[in-house]
Amino acid sequence: MNANPPIQIEKIHDDEWRNPSKNFCQEEEEQKNINEQLVARSFVREGAQVIINDCQSKEKAEKWAEELRPRALALQGDVRSKEDMENLFRKAEEHFGKSVS
Repeated sequence: MNANPPIQIEKIHDDEWRNPSKNFCQEEEEQKNINEQLVARSFVREGAQVIINDCQSKEKAEKWAEELRPRALALQGDVRSKEDMENLFRKAEEHFGKSVS
């Protein structure tokens, strides 16, 4: 007898089926977010000022920064864009009142 229970699936739409357990990619993304939060908290605990940058969701970045204020600032920029990163660093320097590295 097989000890593994059968995989259950549920119908979402007429042409779409899925396993009701979380998607592996979703679980990976959630773990990545938890790890990023832990790193940011560790830096703040050690006295660092941090920039929370989420290029997809300014609201998510704001929520994180709110928890870590006054040592955190939420900004948004695409790390692939030199212009975005220059603006991000300029805003951080204005906010924190000193050079950012």
